[in-house]
Amino acid sequence: MSDDPTTVQSPLDQALDAATPDQPVRVRGPGWLADIETRQVGPVGVVIERLRVEGRHGDLAERASAVAEGLRPQGERLLPVEVDPGLGGAVLRTRPEDMQRGHFYEVGLDATGAELSRHRRTPGGRVREPFALTREELGRIVEGLGQVVGGKEEE
Repeated sequence: MSDDPTTVQSPLDQALDAATPDQPVRVRGPGWLADIETRQVGPVGVVIERLRVEGRHGDLAERASAVAEGLRPQGERLLPVEVDPGLGGAVLRTRPEDMQRGHFYEVGLDATGAELSRHRRTPGGRVREPFALTREELGRIVEGLGQVVGGKEEE
């Protein structure tokens, strides 16, 4: 995942500006499609209910490694906690030392895509919750996940 300015920012901003509460925001990149369910969209930030990026079939171990090395939602480093090609999935979570007040990110990977979610630890387990990102950070995350699950167009 590169540190270059995102190439998806302009189409993402246009899609967010046209967002309606009942339809996911869709943004397409080279070999991938992002579906973003929003709770609230503002001029600077977005509250996300669900973020999924679909792409091409790929190696789970390579994808998990790429996500762990390059994706930092809100500065939190991710740690692979399970990578099992036999079961068809991988899970990465915020490193324990990066957790803030029991809140953590989780990335679920499968053969064709990735989903980012936010959770909160509770005495009874964990609860999935919406999360806020700036539009710029959302663009970097979508672009980063797209690079992991998509790749270059094959024409």
